[in-house]
This record gives sequence, structure tokens and C-alpha cells, in this order.
Amino acid sequence: MKIPKRRSVSGIIAAVFLFVMLFTVGTSYFMFIDSVNTLSDQAYLTRVNQQNSARLENLFLTTTLLSNGHIGVYGNNTGGIGVNITSLYVFDAGTKIMCEGIGMPTGLGCINGSPFPAYVNPGMGTPIFDTGVTPVSGHKYTVTIVTAKGSTFSTTYPGGNIVQNAMNAIASGAIGDLYISFHSFKWYTITTCNGSNWCLNLQGPGFSIPASSTNSYIAFSISVTNLNSLQKNITLDPYTYLTQFIPCTTGCGSQPTKTWFIVSNSSTVLYPYSPITLLYNQPVTLVFASDSTGILTFSAPKFPSNTVTFGFIVSHGCIGL
Repeated sequence: MKIPKRRSVSGIIAAVFLFVMLFTVGTSYFMFIDSVNTLSDQAYLTRVNQQNSARLENLFLTTTLLSNGHIGVYGNNTGGIGVNITSLYVFDAGTKIMCEGIGMPTGLGCINGSPFPAYVNPGMGTPIFDTGVTPVSGHKYTVTIVTAKGSTFSTTYPGGNIVQNAMNAIASGAIGDLYISFHSFKWYTITTCNGSNWCLNLQGPGFSIPASSTNSYIAFSISVTNLNSLQKNITLDPYTYLTQFIPCTTGCGSQPTKTWFIVSNSSTVLYPYSPITLLYNQPVTLVFASDSTGILTFSAPKFPSNTVTFGFIVSHGCIGL
């Protein structure tokens, strides 16, 4: 009878070690692959969030000729989030002739630092940036602003039709609980009618007003829609107003302003103010005309001709009534 040979202890140990080694290496490999996939997913989600956030940015840029002869540019933040401006470029027929901002390359004629970065809240305007470029007659310049999220916004000097640019550039009208239809912005002259009443005479879009209007009482209207997230009504009181001001460059003194208080939701005959309730998802036209709160007192605007003004609407009242 043959006696089976006994396996050597060293062979069993080697086999066990080989199994453990393969198992350990294989497990580590799969753990490594899982870790890489997790990091890849996180990077993808971060990139998507940044792209979605950048889509909410919107700057409406306007160029102007400053008193020192340079091209100036300023912007209104018409997007849904704050915008952090990091750099500015000027191009002449596609050739870069000026750049400034943070992290600019050295040796290429770019300026680092002030006034950037410049942060602009939603609904607010930037200061006027002096590009330092003196325009040459017959040349058309492109001014581009870049944000920290990588968004770019451009305009030209000389600019195009201001009215059309303003009407086309507004991307979103949602501000808080109110949706403002910017394209509905209109202006009127005010005259007496039917004895002691005041009537509105429609003149056209409110983005451009002739200098002759400075001798007349005028009013503005704009359509808004209550989009309160809880679908509650909003009642506006007489402290809702529209303010206009002319941006001032260095050395030009005080900034002239004009405040127009809300007077009505009628675009024909004006009466002493009574509270205006905005029902959920129902567009309403608001009229701003008075110099005082709650009563009808008018005056002619004093703005000089050929100026660009900023406008801000402040809503004031109660939600849920």
C-alpha cells in the first residue's frame, strides 16, 4: 500500500500567501477605480453647477465718451445673481489694444489690479470704467468684460441704437417676487382733461426721451407680474417709486436724480393714489409720475439732453393681503 505524500508546509504557506496577495491587490485595484469614479463624478457636478451659475449672469453694457476724451464703459446687472468682474479688454478691428484686470500676463501691455475685481449685485450698476483709450474717428471699438465664472459680455463704441440695444439685451425680468416686463417700459406726457383730471398721452418706449420733454410733465409705465412663490397677493403702497440718476464722472459735481412715485395702474386718467393689489400671475401696468407720495404733484424733468440715465424701481408694500 502506498502512503500518500504529505504536502510541504512551505508549499501551503506559499499558496495561501499567493491567494492573499492576489485578493489584496485586486481589492485595492477596485477601491482605486471606485475612488477615481467618485472624484470624476464630483468634478462633473462641480462643472455643471458652475455652468448653470454662469448662465444666470447677465450684464448690459453701455459705452460713453468721458470728459477726458477716453472711452468709458459701465454695466447694469440684469441677471439673477451677483457678478464679479475680473477683467476688461478693448479691441480695434479685432486687435487687442488695451487690457486690465487681475492675473493679467506681464509684458503684454496689460494692467494688473485696480479697479478689478469689481462686484455688482443683481439690479445694480457698475461704476464707469475708464479704458484709457482715445477713440479715432472712423474706428469701431469692441469692449469686452469677463467675469470670475468665465462669462463674457461685449458692446461697441460708438454704440448702436440705444433703444434697440436696451430692449434686446434684457434677458430676465424676474426680480424677487415681481416679474418686470422691461419691453413694456413706456413714457407719457401729462395734460389736464375733463376739467380737473389728469390724462396720460402715450409717446413711445421709455428708453429714449427727446430733450423737448424737459418742458412738460411726464410719466412712465411698466408692466409687472406677481410671481410670489406662495401665490399670495402683493399690495403696493404709495412708497413704491422709480428713481433715475445720471452717472457722474470724476470732477463733475453732484449726481442729479429724479424720483417718480407710483400714482396709478391706469394708463389713461390719473386719480389720487389708492393701494394697488397685484393678484398672483396677473400682469398689471404701474404708472410712476408724482413728485410726492400718495398725491398727484408733477414737475418737468431737469436732465440735460443726450444723456444716459440709470433707473431703479423699488417696490414697497405688503405680501399676503
